Amino acid sequence: MSVLNKALMKSFVYYLIVAGLTLATLFCFHCLTTHHQSSEWLAEKLTFCGISAFMNVFVLTYHVSHPPHPKFFLSTQRRTVLYIHIGSGCLELGSCLLAYLTGHADWALLAAGVALAGHIPTSYYQTPLVSGSKAIMIASYVFVTTLHLFCAFHLLINPQSMYWLFNLFLVLNTYVWVRVFYFLFGRIGLFTDSLYTNSVLFAVLLVLPTVLGLVGNGLFVGYLTTTVGFYYLLMRPNSQKRSQLMIENARPLLVSKVLNE
Repeated sequence: MSVLNKALMKSFVYYLIVAGLTLATLFCFHCLTTHHQSSEWLAEKLTFCGISAFMNVFVLTYHVSHPPHPKFFLSTQRRTVLYIHIGSGCLELGSCLLAYLTGHADWALLAAGVALAGHIPTSYYQTPLVSGSKAIMIASYVFVTTLHLFCAFHLLINPQSMYWLFNLFLVLNTYVWVRVFYFLFGRIGLFTDSLYTNSVLFAVLLVLPTVLGLVGNGLFVGYLTTTVGFYYLLMRPNSQKRSQLMIENARPLLVSKVLNE
């Protein structure tokens, strides 16, 4: 078997394992949410939803006044996907709020439908483009997006459920907390060499317990370590490849700063 065929076979086996792990994670989501649906959690969820909604004011204001990263405009396809992602995310956010404020299930159905048809597929599509440490960020994005998919599906089949409405809203707002931590860490000079990666990790570890309970964080860490571990075991990357996977990929400009000096 040629070197190329061996590499392709290893990649196929690895992605097959990741798919299996992700399906197993979906089953874990089911088990955790089944035991986490008591009404005593709703007040906690509602409080965190309120804080997240408030933070959206600042984060959305920032996004309106600052253009997206240039990497999303390198092709028409990327640009189109980005606009669908932004538009569906805003519509999902607004629909969740209206579903809660009005009590009408139609808004909940719209939120779930928009998530399933627009925001979630575009999230999966953009996952390979993430900044930060690729080994950690890609697995993190897949985990959170799969949880988003899980919550949207349950809200779609049970649009009267405040439990699933809150869960969908909370998972969607992971991006808000990424921005909050990114701003805070940047301001105080913390994690300067891995700012984006740590912002994502802190945001995920903050949101997951509100959706899955405290065990959710353990599930997330287990998913990360298992996917990275299998990659190293099967692909056996050399030192250069390992460095590319683990190093913090900053948000580079299209034109190098050196050229402007």
